[in-house]
Amino acid sequence: MRVLVLGRLFSGLKDSVAGRSWNPGGVPAFYKLIEGLQARPGWKLETILACKEADARFARTVNCTLAAAGAMTVLAWRRPSGGRLPRFDLLFNEVSHLASVLLQAMRTRPDVVYATYAMLFPAAILARVSRLPVVLRLMGIFPHQRTLHRAHFALHRWALRSPFRAVVCTEDGSDPAAVLPRLIHPASELMVRLNGCDAPLSEPHATRGETLTVLFVGRLEPYKGCDVFVEAALQCLRQTSMPARFVVIGDGSMRRELEERVRSARQETAIAFTGAVAHAEVARHLAGCDIYISVNFNGNLSNANLEALAAGACLVIPSSDPALPVDTATDTLIPSDAAIRYDRRDPAGSLAQTLHDLIADRGRIEACRKAARLCAGRLLKPWSERIEADIALLRRVAENRGESEPMRLAAGPHS
Repeated sequence: MRVLVLGRLFSGLKDSVAGRSWNPGGVPAFYKLIEGLQARPGWKLETILACKEADARFARTVNCTLAAAGAMTVLAWRRPSGGRLPRFDLLFNEVSHLASVLLQAMRTRPDVVYATYAMLFPAAILARVSRLPVVLRLMGIFPHQRTLHRAHFALHRWALRSPFRAVVCTEDGSDPAAVLPRLIHPASELMVRLNGCDAPLSEPHATRGETLTVLFVGRLEPYKGCDVFVEAALQCLRQTSMPARFVVIGDGSMRRELEERVRSARQETAIAFTGAVAHAEVARHLAGCDIYISVNFNGNLSNANLEALAAGACLVIPSSDPALPVDTATDTLIPSDAAIRYDRRDPAGSLAQTLHDLIADRGRIEACRKAARLCAGRLLKPWSERIEADIALLRRVAENRGESEPMRLAAGPHS
């Protein structure tokens, strides 16, 4: 079985490829599939990764073979205008990457092609003009995909509606089961899957001391809601006399601004910034916190939130928005007793009030943590099980490649 995988050179893969030593980070749904395919007896894997931004290590095409990941080709990012015309450089690289993928697919004739959304256009061309079965993989619904009906997204809309044999999407709370059916080809099989989680399930335990620990984990960038968390923490500290400690894990462009805001409020002892930490250290913080806050308005079934659920933290997340829709699947999968909601229409104020009420009611925190532990036991599956489902899909698609039309399957987050 020959499999061609097309994807972006994710930031968590760059060091592995540049150093010729497989030690990936981030995007486990992608790199764990590569590992699973490479370990499959009798399967031949080739992966093409497109570099999507300037990086001196990938100014030229890179070819390498890694024991755990197989043969890899990294398509270079070039700047023919020297960076003076960014849009021209972008178009040049997209066309160059497209041509490279099509030529390689023609040479190797794989049994099945698996492509992430970053390689949508090569995947679309292969699905439309070749007989190769193509599976498209999305890691959730991004905000711009909700606006593909607009005129300037006509090319993306055309590409996404290509006759892919299957479209697999992560259920990250962005409600792909509600959004994708109107965007993809009506004959494409749609599968929506919750991510795996290998974090061990914690046993329910009482809060550890007089001072409660409230945790935020994420990039310190505007779209991650870190400023909302800090503002809510400051408001909460002004409202309550109960002891609480707020911990911000992560780094990014807003760190200095947020630290200055905390210093100006003279709350340096109550709000701590750790910077970026290793994943194992994040797990330790999750196990030790009392309350875990998510300020993700694009969906709250992310890897970090699933790991917080497994850790038995009192999970606090934004309310759903059925009109968009977003997080309606979250409401179904994580009941109200296992995660406390605040109003996304007034995030800082509502979160501050929610925290104030929780800090004053340890019994409610304990009840939420016990419910979270029970929910995690029902809901979470290991990554190995999720990856096996993807591999089984690729085998089935490859074996049925002679069929003119794939069968459509109504699938939920557990599939």
